[in-house]
Amino acid sequence: MSDNGESPEVIARLLNGLSAEELARIRVLLERPIQGSPMSVSISGPAIGCAIGPNAAVSARDIVTALGGQPTDERQLATDRLWRALSKRNLADPGAVDFGQTVYAKRMQLTDALGRPVAIRTVGFFLAQMPAPLVREPDLNRFMAWMDVNKRIYPPIRVPYFLPGMFPQRISKAVVWHNGNLPRFPQGNQHYFTYLAAEIDEGFIEYGFCAGAVIKPHENGVYFSRAIAGFMCFLQFIRDLAGTFGGDAAVVSVGLALRGTTGTVLKEFADPNVEAMCATSPIVKPSFLWTRPADGADWSPDAVARAASVELLDHWSILPPPGAEEPEFSGGKYTGRYYRYYCAGQWA
Repeated sequence: MSDNGESPEVIARLLNGLSAEELARIRVLLERPIQGSPMSVSISGPAIGCAIGPNAAVSARDIVTALGGQPTDERQLATDRLWRALSKRNLADPGAVDFGQTVYAKRMQLTDALGRPVAIRTVGFFLAQMPAPLVREPDLNRFMAWMDVNKRIYPPIRVPYFLPGMFPQRISKAVVWHNGNLPRFPQGNQHYFTYLAAEIDEGFIEYGFCAGAVIKPHENGVYFSRAIAGFMCFLQFIRDLAGTFGGDAAVVSVGLALRGTTGTVLKEFADPNVEAMCATSPIVKPSFLWTRPADGADWSPDAVARAASVELLDHWSILPPPGAEEPEFSGGKYTGRYYRYYCAGQWA
């Protein structure tokens, strides 16, 4: 339809909201057989010249404008797409009982010293909606080779465990790297407490982790420094993925979520003595969700992680001292001070 290369999906979104009469006029114009050279057609409304026919230069955006409409806001499109993706995965409504009950998160569990299963009190999620497909068919083998646990290492995590498994497994729609034992049968009842699920066809990536204590899961702490450190790694990973396989980070939507925060307290956001003085009562909020829909502008992991950290602190009603930046940041840049102090670069 257009020299501008607009896909049918984009055209449909741009034409959304036009009346049946206006759509009929457009259909007649576009389907009318044209003989010879392009024809100039005037459409009532804010006048523009539209070339209809072979080598036409008219686009769906032109038609919408000509009919007096306004092209759909790109940020709103990205927001709607992200919301639909999150809704499909029980990640859109933090107040819902089934929030965070994704296909992959349902398999998460810890074990005690005797190997008995223990439920995870607070589950964290890093989320990314990229243009679909995640990678093109010819690049799939290269993508699988690129997802090397020894190479996908991003600061501040110093150990090769951010990609939580050497060999992926197919679970539902995704290729999943996890830290559980691979079952004997492909869809066996394996369990894990960290995973990265890449839905290739949907362009969606979900990273699940234990946001509280792994060794003592009965404790009610949610670890701020670890969640922000992991999010920094995830954001660098997403930018690396987009750049390596011909994508654009500016059109990627990202998010951070927590499930099971009722009765918890936030930890590792200050020096131990200061943190003891800033301790708050356990909150009565079941879950947390923060998102950054793509807006076509480039972004840095530091800026995005800092914006998420503001909302994460607010979830526990914690405010930095007057004039001070959020914990783990200085001059707008991530420092990882408390992560290095409490976790020394480790990742479960």
